[in-house]
Amino acid sequence: MFDRKEILNIITKLIADNYYGVNIDIIEESSIINGTKCGLDSLDWIELIMLLEEQFNVQISESEIENILDVKTLIDIIIDKMEKK
Repeated sequence: MFDRKEILNIITKLIADNYYGVNIDIIEESSIINGTKCGLDSLDWIELIMLLEEQFNVQISESEIENILDVKTLIDIIIDKMEKK
């Protein structure tokens, strides 16, 4: 099982590697959507979710995705899904 810090590091690495090509500083309070710190557009966001589902072997529902506004919420969902396995 991954802890919060490990999950945050994986999210940061996936975003940096796939969308920026450089290291970026992401914290749990970072927003994920357009015009924010992570600045992902809707297609990038869906792609990131798919990468995370594969990485952590979880399934995140569409309704859960719609409610994710920051990295903290995303981490909470991933942890919750892994604990229910």
